[in-house]
Amino acid sequence: VAIVPKELVSSLSAAVTTSWRFLSLEDAAEDDVKAAVAFSPDYVQIVNHSAISDALSRLTSGRLLQILMTGYDTLDIDSVPPRFAICNVHNAGTAIPEFVLAAVLSWNVRLPQLDSDFRSCTWRDGPSRCSRPPMHREAKGQTVGLVGFGAIGRGVAVRAAALGMRTVAVVGRPPASPPPPL
Repeated sequence: VAIVPKELVSSLSAAVTTSWRFLSLEDAAEDDVKAAVAFSPDYVQIVNHSAISDALSRLTSGRLLQILMTGYDTLDIDSVPPRFAICNVHNAGTAIPEFVLAAVLSWNVRLPQLDSDFRSCTWRDGPSRCSRPPMHREAKGQTVGLVGFGAIGRGVAVRAAALGMRTVAVVGRPPASPPPPL
């Protein structure tokens, strides 16, 4: 038995062809909760320290706490019983770096302000209300600072290099040799 967010029960049950049963915490019988070996809380449960602590104490057979996001900084590690292995999502080295670079471009272009200005100035109002937006900053030549240089940091660095940006990374354990230039 694995306890997972309610919205994932049907898709996991359809995709996994083993004897695993997937149940949501709110729909599982107490015996199923006690027998569950794996628990994947949703975000609301993770950030609510009393909720996650209560759920983990009910999973008396629990061995795996699977966090369905990158990192686990919102999890109160001290509330996790030592019998649980804690895992988080890996392979976020594409989606998150793309989001980071989208944010960099949005900031440089001032996308929210451009959108607001465009919506307040329509072609029907005539040329007197509509002015040309100011030139935007360019990402080229800017520096991106990274804390960590794992899959996400490397993904950001590769994408930033494609835009002509410089990357500086701080790591807890320096590599044996520096990464190759991008």
